[in-house]
Amino acid sequence: MKKILYICCGIFQKKIIRTIKKKGFTVYGIDERENAESKNLLDKFYNFKIQDSKKIFSKLKKINFSVIMSLNSDVGFNSANNLSKLFDLEFLDKKKIDVFLKKNKLNIFLKKNKFPYKKFFYGSFLGYKKNYIYKPNSSSGSKGIFITTKKKFENFFATAKRLSIDNKVFCQEIIDGKEFSFDCLVYNNEIIDFIISEKIKIKNIRYVSQTILLSSIKKNEREKFYNLIKKFLEKIKINQGIFHFELIRDKNSNLFIIDVAPRGPGFYVLEDYLNNISSRNWINDYLDIVTNKFNKQKFQSFYKKPHLIHFIVKKNGTYKYIKILKNNLKYKITYFIKNNTQIISSKNDSSRIASIIIKNRNRKKLLKDLKVIKKSFIAKY
Repeated sequence: MKKILYICCGIFQKKIIRTIKKKGFTVYGIDERENAESKNLLDKFYNFKIQDSKKIFSKLKKINFSVIMSLNSDVGFNSANNLSKLFDLEFLDKKKIDVFLKKNKLNIFLKKNKFPYKKFFYGSFLGYKKNYIYKPNSSSGSKGIFITTKKKFENFFATAKRLSIDNKVFCQEIIDGKEFSFDCLVYNNEIIDFIISEKIKIKNIRYVSQTILLSSIKKNEREKFYNLIKKFLEKIKINQGIFHFELIRDKNSNLFIIDVAPRGPGFYVLEDYLNNISSRNWINDYLDIVTNKFNKQKFQSFYKKPHLIHFIVKKNGTYKYIKILKNNLKYKITYFIKNNTQIISSKNDSSRIASIIIKNRNRKKLLKDLKVIKKSFIAKY
């Protein structure tokens, strides 16, 4: 039986680890927390600091792993990539990793290869610039990103700097437009499946996340996204894997790549949302790719995706349960955490309570249905 070493074994990895187990793999896991939420799902668990690659290798070097992986975490991916190199498995070199994990390196790469980009700066100390967005130079999960006034700038900057692995902050001219995510599976230098979701920002809605993902992009628009991402992968010379891109389309229909990751999206989006959109299991496909069992012929056209919508319920405080009022609409709800769980921050994606997925090929009808369904869900605290 083939062995997989999975890095990061928290609550967000439960579905992924269960899927790997169902594929017949023996799963070893590493997490920095002794009582990690996915611990009991594993065949063998190790409580190590995940960045201590040399120590992990010295302890586990006699085990013949087929794959070392972490599918929805930048920190986990970086650790898995370092360990893959030590175990003589496939890995990405530092230059490529930096493009994915450091925003300054990404934009230098975009500029060098003639992709659309906006003016940018980065460093340990930056001054206030109006109409600029600031981000930790190396972080994920939308933590520490801010646009603020000159008066409040210093406090926000200090937080962003602290959250950055390299202690630097990246800033760039604000791109006025719509936000999108592009998730794809790549095999043998081809994008063999992909999903594009529009991010719709919702304000002043109690108990509901600010982001809705809507996969109803027209065919000609999909081709623009596809060609841009294909060019990116060709330029960086990566021929297989699962990847997450975030983009903005401005008012002139120019597409800007603003963030990239050599993994799937985090916080349940990969295992919950994408698998429902595609009506297939991307984790299974990824496992087949990295273990050389992939059959390209089993893929259907990626123009046949149904339209779904996805949003998350959350708020500060002790979450008790979700009260659901009756409606006649069809939807799927997935609960992420147990009743009576303390929610630390409603601004943190890790505080997500549940997702609701609605399927309808009519975009306008989807958004109308959402208004009805939102009112049917009341999170009790």
